[in-house]
Amino acid sequence: FDRILKKRLLIFLLFFLIYALIGLIVHLDVKGFVGLILGMIFFGCVCLYFNPEDINKYSHYILLLMIVTFLAQFGAGIIRGTPLNYHWMIGLEPRLFYGQGMRTAGIFLEPTSYCSMMFMIITTRFLHNSYGRLELIGILTILMSLSLYGVFVSLILLTYWISSHRNLLTVAAIL
Repeated sequence: FDRILKKRLLIFLLFFLIYALIGLIVHLDVKGFVGLILGMIFFGCVCLYFNPEDINKYSHYILLLMIVTFLAQFGAGIIRGTPLNYHWMIGLEPRLFYGQGMRTAGIFLEPTSYCSMMFMIITTRFLHNSYGRLELIGILTILMSLSLYGVFVSLILLTYWISSHRNLLTVAAIL
């Protein structure tokens, strides 16, 4: 891989490291810290050692699956008043309700988990120069999850997505 890809990868890995360190220091969350470090190692190895065409192909399918399940759950929440529970078969209830209403998490149990996975998938696609509509829709679903972490990472991703397009006419053409 070229030097630019390694530099981009390092920037995203530093973001995850900072996030992991904050969780460790503020909440003494050792399990979360170890999980994020292992995730960083996996993410780095996938980006550096896997075939880029395979990464683009499969990350596209994963991104599409996550968006579809998110929007189905979101739509069911609006239409029926209760979100789809993809985990009913194993007896789990997702943590989607809060004081002001309902949030959405797609195939995950919690919106923050959804946001974290979407961040990883979209970042992987960005590292391989994929900045299309699907990535933008993914970023918008992160915002729609109403997760505080999701708002933070979606602003970072949205800034990166917009900066990848040299001018606003290109952004308007994609939309």
